[in-house]
Amino acid sequence: MSIKEILLVGNPNLKKRCTSIEDFSDPMLQIWINDLLDTMEARNGAGLAAPQIGILKRIIVYGFTFNPRYPKEKPIPKTILINPEILEFSEEIDEYYEGCLSFANLRGLVPRSKTIVYKAKFPSGKEIHQEVSGFEARIIQHETDHLDGILFPKRMKDLDTLAMFEELKKQN
Repeated sequence: MSIKEILLVGNPNLKKRCTSIEDFSDPMLQIWINDLLDTMEARNGAGLAAPQIGILKRIIVYGFTFNPRYPKEKPIPKTILINPEILEFSEEIDEYYEGCLSFANLRGLVPRSKTIVYKAKFPSGKEIHQEVSGFEARIIQHETDHLDGILFPKRMKDLDTLAMFEELKKQN
């Protein structure tokens, strides 16, 4: 367990599609999960995907009690998803200024489905099917995109909405 360096935009590993976890008994799986959780918490992330710390595997973690980067958001339980796959996207879309630890303090207005249905596995290998909405749905969409090498600016309708977090705070 340790805090890892976050790969920043421009690193070619952030554009690669990750491979699935097949062996849930591999001792590296728990090490990767612990590193992701430690790093996410140390960097005040709402979520973190394995490729952001150089692990090209389909693992995401998310959740927080309070997040200074998203102070208006309600707590979300810490969650670990292995091989997540979004099965359904609601037609109802919400736009929100999204950030990313790989972009430091840059934010952009990103449209995402308000509700999703996903399937994934827990570290034990047990499968889960769940419907989530709001900020949790946004986090899962964002982090799952990372597993496919997609960074949030590709989801933006208008690149003119890119702004530094400090500037957005002044405007609110």
